Amino acid sequence: MGFAYLYPLDMPKPKNAKVLPVDLIKLDSAMKEARKWAKTYKAITGKNSSLLADIAEFDAAKRLNLILNQGGSSGYQGERLIKDKLDYVIIKGKQTRLEGASEGIGKFTMSGPWTSAALVLLDSDFQATSIYVASKSKLKDLVATAEAKAKKDGKKAPGLTLGDFKSVAGKPAWAKKA
Repeated sequence: MGFAYLYPLDMPKPKNAKVLPVDLIKLDSAMKEARKWAKTYKAITGKNSSLLADIAEFDAAKRLNLILNQGGSSGYQGERLIKDKLDYVIIKGKQTRLEGASEGIGKFTMSGPWTSAALVLLDSDFQATSIYVASKSKLKDLVATAEAKAKKDGKKAPGLTLGDFKSVAGKPAWAKKA
């Protein structure tokens, strides 16, 4: 279940965009409540709730000036204009303990129209601490290397780690001010 998505009223709309105008002040207030619910759920169950994905998408949209898709069925969650070219972004969220490099972030499906991936790192209160962005081409090379190594060793291809993603993304696209 995702939100029916986000188009900041003051942002220029790409041609043919199917987005809904959203009152960002109201949505920001709702996300504060979602963060509380996510924290409570994790305290009770020990697991992250599906709200983590919605929180990550909201934070990525807000910090990276993305327009989020309705429903996300297009193979990417958001888009933005960079140098007159549309960038189609998939968004992953990860609640980190100490931003350990070996923490898993899962697999990336290389098919689909997305052109970059945003990884939103969240603290124990589900507040964004940093956002890393990596191009699909760099991730594709990283995934291919991991798959080749796994195949050679007779193992199943592993998902990427936080350290893997950071190594191809470089410095954060956004970081919380200290």
